[in-house]
Amino acid sequence: MKFTYTVGVRIPVGKILPKWREIEDRVNNTMKGFGFAEKMMQTYVQDFQVSVTRELTDAEIDDLKKLMQKSAREQFEFAEIEYFIVEAKEP
Repeated sequence: MKFTYTVGVRIPVGKILPKWREIEDRVNNTMKGFGFAEKMMQTYVQDFQVSVTRELTDAEIDDLKKLMQKSAREQFEFAEIEYFIVEAKEP
């Protein structure tokens, strides 16, 4: 049996597209001038998949989640795991 683990990681668009970050900064600075402390940040969710031939233990799943979170944060500040899906398929 094949098990596929899908981790959806929410990533800030401004960390990938510098021009978009400039737009966010301009909007945030303008809104700050009107007294708004909130910040705008556009995000999207990227799926990462791991396929294995056996079901992972709870400890292995926790390790996988931690590894994905660490990897995403090293590349994109503020990245967060949005969801975790497990699928089991017959060969």
